[in-house]
Amino acid sequence: MRQWTSNTTAMKLRLVSLLIISLITAGLSVTGGGSATAAPSPRGSTVTDAWFPSGDGTMLHAEVALPTDGCDAVDNADGTTGCPVIVSMGPYFGSGVQDGVALGFGDITNDANWSNRFSDFFEYEFDTDDDGEGDTNIFEMGYAVVQVDSRGYGESGGCNDYGGHGEQMDMAAAVTWAGTQDWSNGQVGTWGKSYDAWTQVMGLAENPPHLEAAIIQAPIIDGYGIAYVNGVHHDAGWYVTTNLYALYDYSPNSIAAVTSNPDQQVHSVTGIAGINPNNNGVDTPACWAQQNAEVLNPDRDWYFWQERDLRPRASRNDDVAVFYTHGFTDVNTKPDQVFGVYDGLTANNPENTRAWFGQWNHVRGSDANGGGYDRGDHDGWVVGRAGWNEEALDWLNHYLRGEDFAYAVNDLNLVEAQDQLGNWRTEAQYPSTDVRYLDMPIAAGTYTDTMSSNGYWTLSEEVAAGEEFRITGEAEVTIDVDITVPNAQFVGVLYDVLPGGQAEEIGRSMYRIPSSGEYTFTTHPGDWVMEAGHRLGFEIKSTHAESQPYPTGQTVTVNGGTVSMPIPEFVRELNLDGTTTTARSLMRDAVSGTTVELGADVFDISSLAARPYTQADADAGIPNPQGDFEGTVTPFE
Repeated sequence: MRQWTSNTTAMKLRLVSLLIISLITAGLSVTGGGSATAAPSPRGSTVTDAWFPSGDGTMLHAEVALPTDGCDAVDNADGTTGCPVIVSMGPYFGSGVQDGVALGFGDITNDANWSNRFSDFFEYEFDTDDDGEGDTNIFEMGYAVVQVDSRGYGESGGCNDYGGHGEQMDMAAAVTWAGTQDWSNGQVGTWGKSYDAWTQVMGLAENPPHLEAAIIQAPIIDGYGIAYVNGVHHDAGWYVTTNLYALYDYSPNSIAAVTSNPDQQVHSVTGIAGINPNNNGVDTPACWAQQNAEVLNPDRDWYFWQERDLRPRASRNDDVAVFYTHGFTDVNTKPDQVFGVYDGLTANNPENTRAWFGQWNHVRGSDANGGGYDRGDHDGWVVGRAGWNEEALDWLNHYLRGEDFAYAVNDLNLVEAQDQLGNWRTEAQYPSTDVRYLDMPIAAGTYTDTMSSNGYWTLSEEVAAGEEFRITGEAEVTIDVDITVPNAQFVGVLYDVLPGGQAEEIGRSMYRIPSSGEYTFTTHPGDWVMEAGHRLGFEIKSTHAESQPYPTGQTVTVNGGTVSMPIPEFVRELNLDGTTTTARSLMRDAVSGTTVELGADVFDISSLAARPYTQADADAGIPNPQGDFEGTVTPFE
């Protein structure tokens, strides 16, 4: 095995320098959104290092934070003794330059013995005596936290696997290890966001023993979907994503980490990207080069993407209680990464699955405006609502410790949903139980597949006062097209067209059309109120700010089609407090060029109007789509 030497360090630093320059020059898109930085041990905890083998023998490193007083005296409501464990695994917990790659080299002399990536929950002070002030963190409540470097990162061995079989077995190994330690009560939950939420979905797919609950925020569920949609590559920055994670792999550990654990550093320099075999059974001395080649293949059925498609296995999980969140305007882990797993979980484990959904970007439920934690002030939280941390802890307390739920939203598995106006409400499930899929015709027309094509618009009549309606979830687009050259690019965008012609995007999708014919695909989800005086608009064109154009130069003929929209039947009661998010990525356009207006005889928009849910509906056995609940609904209602 390669030993750590000054020459090795120098070589890695030179490679890091070159990669940073190339990534910055390329205009990097980052899936992580907030790397680790070195921090002291959290209050009430003692942090130590541990190493354990993955399924193929690759040695994995973990930061283990236990309560200062240990776990022997931790008694749980379910009768178990020992610490319930929260596991996070990913590329962001390592020490040295790895913790600051997006901003520069960081501090290579600093020992990141504890990563503060999730300090917004792990060190959050909960109000346990109801005096309105925080007083106790999770370590002081008896929780243990294990933060694991997945293969290739930090002080773990192996070569970074970018969501492949190796990393999937790492997550199973981490959960199993945490659940079998003598300080553990044997019940493990997971926590993550973005890439380390991807590893949580790997956990659902692998379903190892001891895994009981997951708090999943803005995950990747399908490696293909982070780079492509229906054969169309996302914008150019995503071409260098694998470079970013190779850079994390190359990054040397801090000098302090090396000197404090000299016997273990051999693991972190085995399987380095581009140097050694990646230890997962594939004999390639350059897994980074392999990944850079494989991700250029737009074929979803390519073996590389099939290996990283977690949807079939993860969505079948009926054992793990999942609390999920994703923003519908997320331009990082795209919102088409939501329902491919969530729908299956709600079907297979409906009594133990719930979510927060709304119109925010790539943020956490626990992100605070201005960095402060004004616990009951909805304006103080980025998503526009307080209570995420409290509900998440309540979820973990129930499934890892056997405590009764404190909040009805958890007990009844209700979804908390936010629309584009900043209004919040409950839903019994999402998409709503009373959704009707209603079709808006797409007019026939043509567009030119170029770098900056303006196509044409199909417009409805205005929504009349008293006939407002909602769109909740993913619309389905069906088009019939004729092309003369393979791989024409189609972009379809569903808009809310305001008075005056300004258009705000509700949902979009793209398709790389291989040949003439009919195609059906879904848009990104939205939670949207169509107000009086507004019109629905559907724009067809060849480019979008979030896609990479591949112009064929041909004229594409659209013979017609439909947009099938999920429209709830009943009016919604806005039964939760909250406001608009401060992290919204709203795509706008303006109606221009060729337009086709649909008259009421072709598309009667008044048919979409919602009606009140009444006692007669309840008597007829129609369930309340917002759920039936009493008692303490949420922490701050």
